[in-house]
Amino acid sequence: MAARFDFHGLVVETASTLSSDPAARLLAPLPGAPEGPGADLSIRLGPGAGSDLTPRLPGPDAFVYGVNRLRIAGGRVELARPGALLTIDGAHVDGLIDPAQLLEEGGEDLVAQGPLLMALAVALRSLGCYHLHAAALTLPGLGTVLAPALSGSGKSTLAAALVLSGAGFLGDDTLFVRADGASARLLALPRDFHLSERSVEALGLSATLHPGQLTQAGKGRLDAQLRFPGRYAAEAPAPAFILLPRISGEPATRLEPAGPVQAMGALLESSALVATRGLPGGPGHLPVLAGMADGATSFRAELGLDLLSDPAGTARALLDRLARAPDGRLGAGRR
Repeated sequence: MAARFDFHGLVVETASTLSSDPAARLLAPLPGAPEGPGADLSIRLGPGAGSDLTPRLPGPDAFVYGVNRLRIAGGRVELARPGALLTIDGAHVDGLIDPAQLLEEGGEDLVAQGPLLMALAVALRSLGCYHLHAAALTLPGLGTVLAPALSGSGKSTLAAALVLSGAGFLGDDTLFVRADGASARLLALPRDFHLSERSVEALGLSATLHPGQLTQAGKGRLDAQLRFPGRYAAEAPAPAFILLPRISGEPATRLEPAGPVQAMGALLESSALVATRGLPGGPGHLPVLAGMADGATSFRAELGLDLLSDPAGTARALLDRLARAPDGRLGAGRR
């Protein structure tokens, strides 16, 4: 089975000799691409087990994230985890997947959102697109708001509360960014919002979750495009504002001014692959992040208990605070 997708002007082609195509599952929300010769990025998957899935590249691991391990040698990248071995050579991904994984409940989705998402992030680097773990929102009259942060920071709850108050969205945790002339452009990879049970109840979204489908972290999955029709944005310009979320545990949520150094630190932390030595596509990554940090007005978002007790009121107060903020350091505040 084979499929072709349009990732922001790049043709991604997948093919699988497995019982299903987890790569196509990952990319399914993207527009389809017409048939034609060649592709900008290809993903080929087949069955493997036992010794087939033993890492082949020499040397120590260059990057470890959970059960995922990257090795790099001669410009080639190998991603290994239990039940999967993927080799990335430029914009070409060849993978072996243990078919037994796909037979487990939710197995295809776990493979798609786990090793295949990471392999896609590595391969896209060779095409100048860099992965960023962040939420991104669009605010009429204010521009793009970016919230880079690791899991457990409250960024998805913050993003959902702002969307409920009228914001548009690219996503709540998975983005890509590439140079756009002297600036940057944010690119969405459409995925469900991932929200904790407590956040779902506070936001009144329980009735719109995928029934019985949880993420690996045990969070609920919300199809935001279905729940908020017309709000999804596939792309957005560089952020006018960067919010650095943190759950404070205090009664009230507040914004505290932050500078480009703090913003850059959060962007680096949310771009794990940027510090992986020998990984192809690196020279263009840091300048894109630095340009976003320098060009935005940044705040520490100290998320209080009111985000759950009164999400609508808290979101309105945050939007009002952003509306009263001065323009960004390079005029970004009203893009």
